[in-house]
Amino acid sequence: MYKRIIQFFLLLGFFAYGQEAIAQIPNKQNYETVAVEKGDTVGRIALRATRNAANWKANWVLVMDNRGRVRSNKHLIRPGWQVLIQKDQVKTTAILSNNQSLAAICQQYVNPDCLKSLSAINEIRNPRQALDQTVYIPKTFSPAIPPPSLPLPTVQMEKVTYLQPVILWAIAAVLASAVLIFVIARYRPRIAKSSFPKFFQVPKSQKRAKLGLIRDDIIHRAAQAGTHINDSWLKIRPLRAIIIYDANKIPAGLNTVLEQTKQVYSEAGATLGHKTGKEGLNQYTVPFIKFHRLGKISLEQIREIGVDWLNPAMRKYADKLRDELIKRQRTDRNQEPLVIKPHPDPKNGKLIIEIVGQLRRKKLSEIPDTEEHIERTMQRIGDARFKKESFRFEDDKGILTLKFT
Repeated sequence: MYKRIIQFFLLLGFFAYGQEAIAQIPNKQNYETVAVEKGDTVGRIALRATRNAANWKANWVLVMDNRGRVRSNKHLIRPGWQVLIQKDQVKTTAILSNNQSLAAICQQYVNPDCLKSLSAINEIRNPRQALDQTVYIPKTFSPAIPPPSLPLPTVQMEKVTYLQPVILWAIAAVLASAVLIFVIARYRPRIAKSSFPKFFQVPKSQKRAKLGLIRDDIIHRAAQAGTHINDSWLKIRPLRAIIIYDANKIPAGLNTVLEQTKQVYSEAGATLGHKTGKEGLNQYTVPFIKFHRLGKISLEQIREIGVDWLNPAMRKYADKLRDELIKRQRTDRNQEPLVIKPHPDPKNGKLIIEIVGQLRRKKLSEIPDTEEHIERTMQRIGDARFKKESFRFEDDKGILTLKFT
């Protein structure tokens, strides 16, 4: 009996001592406070603040909960808590990107490693994607120096005598009438019999989308034929409606793939050509394929031709989305695991994904922030070809519709 009473008082004293140790607040003047965002870890916060998350030391960091108590466990943090880092270890400054991309931010700093450094610190894969979040900049980065302003030229006023405005308008009207009469008399027979091709009526964005799909089709056909090509050299020119392999070394078998592409897209007026490029004193010839009647073939027809690579591409993206969702859910015990069921529709350029809860303990609509969670996951993947068109709840599942562009 006495033994249990003694154990009880010892446990009570240990608990009181532990509470006192946890509640002890350090001198905040020596620390810089960092707010904890959703999904954050101490390692990520240390990466953004110290640029050395792999080797951060426990004595650099203090974790304070929403009641102002210092926690002994420096690895468990929650939204609303604060992480305090020693000021002499902080190497970055936080700025709000204001819907800018990393590429736009790096234009404001003189540093050759800007994109690589900011991408690693802020864990952003696509440096050209517009951001609406806090971006951490190393303090060692120097701002770009604006170009020196040139002195304004001296203006000297001279008095010049001009013709009367009425006379000028009369001369301009006579000249315009003469030019119009000449054009009508010269080209009237041709204009009456000709019809402008649809190519000139195709918007530039639609031409870019069509050429992008054909470019992916060429890459797929080259892979099927065993021809290794560098994707970055296969470029599109929307204004001239051409796809060109702009490199000084042409891989064997590329001309055969382009010839096959020309036959498949004959309805779009596909023709092959060659262009001479220069590299120093040397010249080289590069092939290109031009589409003279791009407006006569629709996006649906192009997708139907490229169904062999569109189907795998859509399923691959769905698998990547599933893996990212599962990876994030392993660290969140309160969220029910999600199951992804893709339904590709290449002809209409859509990827329809059914999302259901694996355990089915509750409806998907009852799980908070499901749509926001999926949007953040798509941003982390960073594939600009897939854009969210709609998301709705139907019975106990969610229907996500993605547009492939």
